[in-house]
Amino acid sequence: MAKSVQESEILASSLINSVNQALGKLLDLWNAMGISKELQLERMQVAKSQIEEQRLKEFHKLRREVRLHSKEIGHISDGTLENNMLCDDEEKYICLTEKYLEDLQLLIHQLQKKKESLTATKEVIMKAVQLLWDRLQWPQEKQEQFTKMTSLCSICKATNMWEKELRTLEELKKEKLKEITLKVRQELESYWQKCFYTDEQKGAFQPFYDENFSEELLSHHDEELFKIKVLYEEAKCVYDSIHKWETILDRFIELQKKSTDPSRLLNRGGNLLKEERERSKIQKQLLKLGEELKKKIGNWEKENNSDFLIRSQRFLDSMAHQLQQYKLKKYQPKTSVKSDESATSKGAMKRSAHMNTAIPNKIRKVASTLAPSCSNTATSSSAPDKLSLQTKVFPSGLERG
Repeated sequence: MAKSVQESEILASSLINSVNQALGKLLDLWNAMGISKELQLERMQVAKSQIEEQRLKEFHKLRREVRLHSKEIGHISDGTLENNMLCDDEEKYICLTEKYLEDLQLLIHQLQKKKESLTATKEVIMKAVQLLWDRLQWPQEKQEQFTKMTSLCSICKATNMWEKELRTLEELKKEKLKEITLKVRQELESYWQKCFYTDEQKGAFQPFYDENFSEELLSHHDEELFKIKVLYEEAKCVYDSIHKWETILDRFIELQKKSTDPSRLLNRGGNLLKEERERSKIQKQLLKLGEELKKKIGNWEKENNSDFLIRSQRFLDSMAHQLQQYKLKKYQPKTSVKSDESATSKGAMKRSAHMNTAIPNKIRKVASTLAPSCSNTATSSSAPDKLSLQTKVFPSGLERG
């Protein structure tokens, strides 16, 4: 496309002014260095061409950026500078002055800021759409198809598409308010359980029991769900560790109860040894996890300047009580064993005493029947020998009988 005479004159004047400004600075530098006039002229011709070439490259680079950002965000030009940059003719409106190039850089900066803002808006809309997709149980295939389609568009067009999708889903949500609200309640109950809420804490949220489903009621549920999600995420590692603690503690208590059950002694399948090993292992796990929780919760309480409550009680106090309680239970089986051993030994002593008294009775009975014949055949002077003979002979006679 041929340029008009006026446009050519403007372009030539622009080039001359920009180059002259640069060459003036070079001349001052060369004079200070003592370079001859002839050499200055020679260098000036080379410098002119280099300056023009560099500025022209910079100009085209900036113009490409302006056009790219404008296209991405759907920007409509609102000034002479932008009109010139977005002109279809590549060779039209070329200006190489420093001021013009600086204005282009400023324009690019403004377009970048607008792009960032539009991108942030799009991401907010996308999250809102994703939430409604989940609540409405939107088919995964449709979600992926729509997301892929918008990724191929400019930021401006993609944002418009997401806005339209959001409006469509909002209308559909109104038709399914009850169903969506009940799903939010299920999610609320899940987070209440994760955060160890008591019945009193749950009851404090009165909208949970309201059966008049509306946009306002759903909004209250959304707000409450957001609050408890934030609460859980801020101390997620602590809540998860406490759930682990309680699970292990429940198993330990179960094994403790088994260890005090007398019927377990009748089991000859090797389960006793397995249970004892498991109990010992779990006890070590509890002690280790307890120390970790002390550190985590201690740090949390310092940072937040408040107690870490579980079921409306300070957990570190509850855990200390539980530790003391299972330590007492740990020694309980040993105490019962000692009492059993004591009872067994007493029974054995009674049986031994009974046996020791029974045998002499039998001996006396036999001895009384045999005494007359012994006294007729023995002399009175050998009585002590008779006694010793009886104690030696009669037992052996009893063994034979």
